[in-house]
Amino acid sequence: MEGSIYDHTDQEAKKFISIFYQIFNFRQAPVHGCSLPIFDFKQCLFDLNNFLLFLYKLRIQHLILRNVGRMDNTLSPDLYYFQSLKELGIWDCPVLFPSQFKVLTNLRNLKLIRVRISNRQLEILVSGCPNLENLNLSDCPTLLDFQICAPNLLLLDIEMSEWTRFSLIDAPRLKHVTLSDLVDLSDDLDNSSREKEDKDDHLVKLLMNLSHIERFSIACYKEIFKYTSIEQLPDSLSTGHQLANLKELSIRLALSDVKMVSFLLFLLRSCPNLQQLALEDGSIGPGSPFETDYWEKQRHPKCLINHLTKIQIKNIGLGDRNVLDLMKFFWLNARVLIKMSITINCFRFDWALVKEITANEFFPLKRASPHALIEIKPRGRYECYSFEIYYSSVGVVLFSLTKAREQGLTSIKMMYDAVDVINAIKGADDWFTSSYVLDILECA
Repeated sequence: MEGSIYDHTDQEAKKFISIFYQIFNFRQAPVHGCSLPIFDFKQCLFDLNNFLLFLYKLRIQHLILRNVGRMDNTLSPDLYYFQSLKELGIWDCPVLFPSQFKVLTNLRNLKLIRVRISNRQLEILVSGCPNLENLNLSDCPTLLDFQICAPNLLLLDIEMSEWTRFSLIDAPRLKHVTLSDLVDLSDDLDNSSREKEDKDDHLVKLLMNLSHIERFSIACYKEIFKYTSIEQLPDSLSTGHQLANLKELSIRLALSDVKMVSFLLFLLRSCPNLQQLALEDGSIGPGSPFETDYWEKQRHPKCLINHLTKIQIKNIGLGDRNVLDLMKFFWLNARVLIKMSITINCFRFDWALVKEITANEFFPLKRASPHALIEIKPRGRYECYSFEIYYSSVGVVLFSLTKAREQGLTSIKMMYDAVDVINAIKGADDWFTSSYVLDILECA
């Protein structure tokens, strides 16, 4: 069951409380789930401890507590004696612990959203849930530097609006990890401490403890290397600590900044069996410049040889030379690539620019994979359109544009003989219709 008091008067809130009490007073069977706001009205008193007692007796299994009033409401410590709980969600509440914390043996899912909890309290809570499988932390401002030790954890999702440091993740069964705003917090360190921090890179330590994960998503920024020089990162994680089980990597970073791209290559060289890569450009302003021979110096990741089949790059500008060089690096070296999907960040989609850049940058190159396909899509209100580039045995390329109709998406995928294409080049304008556009381009 679920309760909410948004946009209600004190009198209406009292009625809600009365209904809750009546339901739980007369119910004898177990309650499987309850989503409960913590009422906060000047004239409306709500005894949360008494209400939790009802839930305790009814062996509640799924509980979500939300504070829709002031932030000074304090969550009752009695909650941590609910041995029947399998799922617990807490929103906008400070967390207090009883003097003797009892283990929540059956808890599988824990979600904390905008919760005031200390680093030590979180460590106690997680370690007190031996069967915890899913942990979600979102916008908890008091968490700055913490460790997670959970023997049965399968999924970890940490999303912070403030920069947060994750010192250690000890979870041998962990399969899926999402981290955002990963940064090295060293503002209060003196010079000697900074030098020590440089030699003891917490990022490498963190990744070495994730060698068993299968899916990894991370959002990071240039500040991650504020006091740790990018040159001090190794070429890859050492043998025995590489992310050998990782199949999917999703990362948001500044693709026009050499430090961030070097970090990306470090990750790729540490994921020898990676199959899918998703990149999102988070560039804001100019980044650190690339050397002229930067790409010639790079050791190719092993995943490009036998495993990486799908690459997705989002939110880019086709006019960014650094991003184009990264795309060409994949195009020239990914030997089993099937599809590289590009989403362009643009206010007005320039079809002529797409043709020009694609023809000049990609057509002259010898792709590593004979079956590779490039898909170019604009974002925003143009997302219903998809440009796909096909190669024939004689090097002819066909751009196809799909357009969403009222009943769904109509996709045009066609291939022509060289003679047919050459004959159609001059009459390309004849291909324009109300439902789709075909434009044919000859590859030199």
